[in-house]
Amino acid sequence: MYYSRFVRQATIILLFFIMLFQTHADIAAKGITRLPSDQGIDLPFDNGYGKYVELRGADQYELKWQVDSSIPLELYRNDNGMIVNDTNKLFEVNKTGGITWEHEYDDSVGLLYTEMSPNQLLFAFEDSDLFGNFVGDIYTFNLQGDLVWKTTLKRTDLQFPDFTIFAGDAEGNLITVSNEGIISVNSNGEINWANREFSEYREEQYCWDQETFYLCEKSPNAFINKTSNIYKLVTDQNHIYALTFDDKVYALDLNGNLLWQSTLSNGELYLSKDGETLYDIMYEKVFTVSTIDTRTGEKQRLEEPDPQILDAYLPHDGEQNYYIQLEKGVQKVNKDGEVLWEYKMKWDYTYTYELVTDHNGNVYFSDNAQNTYAIDKNGNEMFLILVWDRYGPSFNEIMVDEDGVVYVLSHVMGLIAVGEKEEAGIPDEIQVFINGNKQRFEQEPVMINGVTMVPMRDIFEALGADVTWNASTRTITAQTDKEHIQLRLDHTEGIVNGTKKSLQTEPVVINGKTMVPLRFVSESLGADVKWIKELKTIRIRG
Repeated sequence: MYYSRFVRQATIILLFFIMLFQTHADIAAKGITRLPSDQGIDLPFDNGYGKYVELRGADQYELKWQVDSSIPLELYRNDNGMIVNDTNKLFEVNKTGGITWEHEYDDSVGLLYTEMSPNQLLFAFEDSDLFGNFVGDIYTFNLQGDLVWKTTLKRTDLQFPDFTIFAGDAEGNLITVSNEGIISVNSNGEINWANREFSEYREEQYCWDQETFYLCEKSPNAFINKTSNIYKLVTDQNHIYALTFDDKVYALDLNGNLLWQSTLSNGELYLSKDGETLYDIMYEKVFTVSTIDTRTGEKQRLEEPDPQILDAYLPHDGEQNYYIQLEKGVQKVNKDGEVLWEYKMKWDYTYTYELVTDHNGNVYFSDNAQNTYAIDKNGNEMFLILVWDRYGPSFNEIMVDEDGVVYVLSHVMGLIAVGEKEEAGIPDEIQVFINGNKQRFEQEPVMINGVTMVPMRDIFEALGADVTWNASTRTITAQTDKEHIQLRLDHTEGIVNGTKKSLQTEPVVINGKTMVPLRFVSESLGADVKWIKELKTIRIRG
């Protein structure tokens, strides 16, 4: 949906300024089976005010893995898994939760959102920081994680709307909205062209009176609200489309020339894969579909909605039935618009965020408190992930893969994977992840006296240390540029940078492998260690 990033930007900025109290109200829905409220389990995530995130439906579904993220913004799918855009970095996560590459943004103190260009380049743009100071940094990445180019906008006098609006065009330029209209910026940070024909930029000053914001005259405590009449830019191989709040779409060529304009319904706009047609789709008890020729702007309403068009762009169950987003839930309708069932949120949250479906016709969405809902094709709850974010509003990004594994990107949890329980349930062996990559050991980690022990050479080398073994003194030595560690077999004392340290458990030999205490070794090398008891998983970042 084209409002999605606009809504997400608005809600993330509100996180810094607003605390909302949500009241729970029971909203009944006939024929809907809900999961018992007393059979959920706690997940290892604190929601920010002393409660753990709850998983309902844990008899059938489980948390597979988790990857940390500071302020996650967006989630993209690629051939290896998915790409996460965080407020300070971009990184790829494979389907087992391993981080395969990452790029940090330079000194970002704002929110760098991303957009995908027609040529599959990810554009990241930070026009200004959270305090309104000009930044102008632009990055482009390919889906393999390579930085294609990075530049800074040379025009430092430009002003931008508070909610960043941009796209990448088919020629590798950044297209964005400023106080001088729609502009095109090249890889040198220079402006190629500007179009001011229909773009409107406005600045208004607001003050705060302890209860609400109001328009005011100049005041030292006021802030400037910067807005545009444009809420979305969309690009294809030959065009740039600007969507405005008064239900208009304007088409430009890649040189910034206005080609045509058209009026939209109050629905959603979708671009065909061949780039020749825009579909204007609206649902109000029945579906209406209009086509817009991208070359001429000619608009034509179809006499009857084509199910193939609806299937291509709307969340559906594969049987010509479609899911419609409600203010507080979701409803399922057939191709004629007849309501088959309706699911209402049990709690008084006020917004349903983006519907996603899987190949079985199940539907997934989140609300404005970061709660995630998994509803089967008959309207019954499969699982719920309940965050109860009272500091919202904030939303999750959700994806589902071909195996039915659900990926949820959340401010509270980072990126998690949830799927059907395997027969084995929680793994028998302790799993170790270093910087998101699962470690494979010839000798599996073991627990001795409550301490996880791992093969010494494997763990030291994975953490970037050179390791040596002195058989005569039975001494293990690990060395990095900054750290020097010595351990001895059967001794509960180690030496770190010349200082003696006590160990809970001494190094031992198991099946010919020298095993060392994982937490002691990792933290001595400056890494962070996190134990997730429910998953028998250790995550190390260093």
